[in-house]
Amino acid sequence: MSLNLTMDNVNELFDSYKDKLSDKNDALEAMMMALKEETMATTLALSTRIKELEGELALCRAAIENFFCAKGIMDDTSKVNTASLFLIDIALLWWRGRTTDKRQGEIGTWQEFQCELKGQFYPEFAEEEA
Repeated sequence: MSLNLTMDNVNELFDSYKDKLSDKNDALEAMMMALKEETMATTLALSTRIKELEGELALCRAAIENFFCAKGIMDDTSKVNTASLFLIDIALLWWRGRTTDKRQGEIGTWQEFQCELKGQFYPEFAEEEA
């Protein structure tokens, strides 16, 4: 085999691999774009849902505060005890565990109750991501 023929074969092989790699790169770029679009759509949907839930939470807080006023509940202990009666599902399980765990201190104020509840169930980075 001559040197020129060998060089031609090497160049053909190189071009073949280059074309294959280019095709794979194009496919990867298309997949990345699709993932980016899907991520953006999901982020938008989650952001919208977070805003909806924040609105519901504000209504719930207002309703609880109105209930407290209507029933004349002013002291923190009564507020915490009354609000805990309305917990359901996972929040109720959390509260039962929270109140029976002797390693954790007692929740003494209405503010502490709200902060702990929010800390337990509010997504840590929800505001940053929204």
